[in-house]
Amino acid sequence: MELGSWNFREKPRGLWRRVLHLPVHLFRWRLGWLLGDRFLLLTHQGRRSGARYQTPIEVVVHDRDAGEYLVCSGTGPRADWYRNLQAHPALEVQVRNRAWTPRQRLLTQDEAA
Repeated sequence: MELGSWNFREKPRGLWRRVLHLPVHLFRWRLGWLLGDRFLLLTHQGRRSGARYQTPIEVVVHDRDAGEYLVCSGTGPRADWYRNLQAHPALEVQVRNRAWTPRQRLLTQDEAA
């Protein structure tokens, strides 16, 4: 699959998967600060496997006063991380080099619109 031909309705594979997971490595190497507040690293539990996963997610809105981060799924409600959060709460969120256990709330369709 070519880099420019990824269909957002499918799960990324091959080169696209590697490109989209580069932020995971930056967070692991303690270089999350390079991404600023634009990305967060979500650690979540698999809804069926129970395995621990880490997914980089782009931040849509960061309310500094409330300490809230609003993120959305580029592939809609079919994203594995989103479906995992519906089944189990997030285990950890990391922004820059700071990590914590979040309180999460999934928005309704009306709120998200």
